[in-house]
Amino acid sequence: MVTIEGSYKPHESPPAKGSIFALIIGIDNYKSNTIFTKLKGGREDARAFQTYLMEDLQVPGDQITLLLEDKATRSAIIAGFESLANNDRIKKGDPIFIFYAGHGAQGPSPTAWKSYGIQTIEFLVPYDYDDPDSGTKIESIPDYTLGALLNGIAEKKGDNITVVFDCCHSAGALRGSKPIVEAPVVRTIGSLNYTVSDDLDKDIWDAAGMRAAAIPPRFGHVGVKSYVFLSACSSEEFAKEVDRRGCFSSALLKLLREVGPHSIKYSEIIPRLEKINGQNPQCEGFNRHRLIFDGYMPPYQGIFFAVRRDSESNTLTLMAGSAHGFIKGDEFTVYGGNLKDSKEKPLGILCITKSGLDTSTLEFCHGTSKTSIFALPDSVPTFAVYTRSTSNKTALLLYIEPSDNSMSLVKGIISENLQSIHFVSTPTSAHIALSTDKKGKRLLFEVVDKNVTSEKFKCRKEVPTVLRQNDSEDLARILKGLSHYYWHLYRNPDTDSKFDCQRVSVAFYKLNKAEARLVPEDEQDNLNINNVVHVDVGDEEVLYGLKVINESSRDLFPVLFYFDNTDFSISGHSNPEPPLKRQGTMTIGYGGSAFSPSTFILDDNQDVDVGFFRLILSTEPIDLQNIPQSSVFDLAEGRHQKLIPQSIELPAEPSWAAINIKIIQGKRRS
Repeated sequence: MVTIEGSYKPHESPPAKGSIFALIIGIDNYKSNTIFTKLKGGREDARAFQTYLMEDLQVPGDQITLLLEDKATRSAIIAGFESLANNDRIKKGDPIFIFYAGHGAQGPSPTAWKSYGIQTIEFLVPYDYDDPDSGTKIESIPDYTLGALLNGIAEKKGDNITVVFDCCHSAGALRGSKPIVEAPVVRTIGSLNYTVSDDLDKDIWDAAGMRAAAIPPRFGHVGVKSYVFLSACSSEEFAKEVDRRGCFSSALLKLLREVGPHSIKYSEIIPRLEKINGQNPQCEGFNRHRLIFDGYMPPYQGIFFAVRRDSESNTLTLMAGSAHGFIKGDEFTVYGGNLKDSKEKPLGILCITKSGLDTSTLEFCHGTSKTSIFALPDSVPTFAVYTRSTSNKTALLLYIEPSDNSMSLVKGIISENLQSIHFVSTPTSAHIALSTDKKGKRLLFEVVDKNVTSEKFKCRKEVPTVLRQNDSEDLARILKGLSHYYWHLYRNPDTDSKFDCQRVSVAFYKLNKAEARLVPEDEQDNLNINNVVHVDVGDEEVLYGLKVINESSRDLFPVLFYFDNTDFSISGHSNPEPPLKRQGTMTIGYGGSAFSPSTFILDDNQDVDVGFFRLILSTEPIDLQNIPQSSVFDLAEGRHQKLIPQSIELPAEPSWAAINIKIIQGKRRS
């Protein structure tokens, strides 16, 4: 199996009520009032979240650190982060909530970083900040310092961390859902006109164990493992406040109160927020598919996709397409985002009639009325979750001995909603062989996929008491996760959406530390031979990195996933600096990459493991949030990293392709 450096074991069940610990920061009036626009809603937003935690979630007041106005100095904010890491009352896996409302900024990156292609960084602005040119020398707090502080918290307390920032450093507009009583205020001081020193806060990111990188990982990059990050807007927009409240903070609190705690996943928040004109809130982080404030992540479940409604043409467009794995005939259940519990009140069933790269055309089916959807006001978002496929899509090839006790139960589940699973007559033709133990109390799932068994890989999973009729939902969940796994591992684009990726290659290197940074041990020693990599696994941890080389004539957007055959989890890497330029390269795990290197481990009873890196290349940036999943067998598992490319202007003639790289892991022979 592959692990990402700095991964953490989460809760095995939802945390107890009131177990949240919080750091809440709100600033309206800054010490240097000649530099900043005075805000009116930062303090109120902070107090509103404090009230939400204490009254709605019953969090004791002594578990909340509140820093308002002149209490929110640079040193106090940093100390607040550090106290979360060092608080003995916080147990590993307890929910931690961090909120900031105030000014944000952007400025040039440290000089040494520019050689890695990082030109700008982002900042939080503390109360006592002053322009260093004035002589005061109280710095803002860079994104990489925040990343190091969060890494330090996660190292000690686990990855159940929620970070919400209602600030900005760029342009945008207001939400139009209510009348504006006062003129809007922008929460930004714009661009800083000086460059921070190369070693600013080096003691913090050194203490967080980041000495091995040429630059410390930066906060706010998609796919972070340590926390889930909710931000008021994208990097190219302004976050604004109206009527003495932040637009994003108000919308978020309204939604959380409507749905209640532990009942909405992070990834569902953005599609269900009321629209904010000119602001596009962001949700980033591998654990975005957990329930909010809960330290566990379900395995594959429905991911919500936005649906665009055109009232004039009476058309519906799903914001997902062939790159996400959807094809003509796939069905979706549609919901309106203003419902108290939308999962129980669907608006209807729609099916795909035409699938493009990242959008699909939907039509009504099963008697769904157009009125139920188009009658909703434009301020209410519409979103959809994949239900089933009515096409001839084959995802999982399953073998069951005809006389086995599990056959009738499995057939019943498949006929109901898992048509993408097909039975085969011999185990050598299957991905998975399913059987029961001699006592008929356990299901045995054995990997028989020739693509991995040919490397002497063996894997058998036992699931207890899943054969009882009332446990059929558990079996359906496992089968759905397996179907999801094999569909996304082996699917390829159709001829209409495929481009030739022969001029894109991936190099795979063993890494060494050199002068406080990671570099390939030998750039001439590319371990990837014909898309097969052999890795020797021993007691000593070895780090690995990848380089994607684009020798084509097109700019590309790469996303890298790892498929783990031991638990059928899917983790992911992607590059946050789009795109991978034509005739250019991108590194993962070293060389200024925002992502950590990979390392491989084998269980004590395992001599060989086989997994796959799958590189998906597209000519447009695509949010592939529906692909990653944790173990299909263990609800508590969620060790892998998920990363999604940010959205930018789309090029013409969209297409995609994929490359699979087999990773064969064997125990090192002494």
